[in-house]
Amino acid sequence: MESLITIEQNQDNTSLWSRVKTKSKGDDDFFTGDDVIDAYFNGSQDQLNNNKKATLRGFMSMLQGAMKEGASFVDYLDSHGVKYEEALLKVKSINRFNVMFLIDEDTWISDEFNSIYEKSIEIEKENIDRDYQLSLIFMPISQKRYNKDMLSSDGYNLSYERSKIQ
Repeated sequence: MESLITIEQNQDNTSLWSRVKTKSKGDDDFFTGDDVIDAYFNGSQDQLNNNKKATLRGFMSMLQGAMKEGASFVDYLDSHGVKYEEALLKVKSINRFNVMFLIDEDTWISDEFNSIYEKSIEIEKENIDRDYQLSLIFMPISQKRYNKDMLSSDGYNLSYERSKIQ
């Protein structure tokens, strides 16, 4: 594509300066200043849309990773006979997630639970870096009494449904 501006040299070729000739509106490659500005803003908007899509893909990938780790820890709890009521996931930010396990109070205070807690710390260490953080949290409950609405208002809006795997 030709440039918008062409330089025409003097006939005698002795001058260092040349006259600038602009293309006229009838030329195929003619663009007004408004055309250039519109193209810039459209390109900027396209780039923003692409950035949003890339960010969303990254977020979804990290969310799926947090869900997978949460489900794996549910399996770990099941395999060790740990009594729990529910597993809830909270999105703290685009790359930070909490999985809260509502644990039977008697189980939570037992000496056997220490190994479960140590395993959760190990998993957290494996799932923390500059771009991603997963925290496993345990909340003791007694007699299955807890306020699910309050947990939801705190951001724990995803619940692991064990019934789908049983």
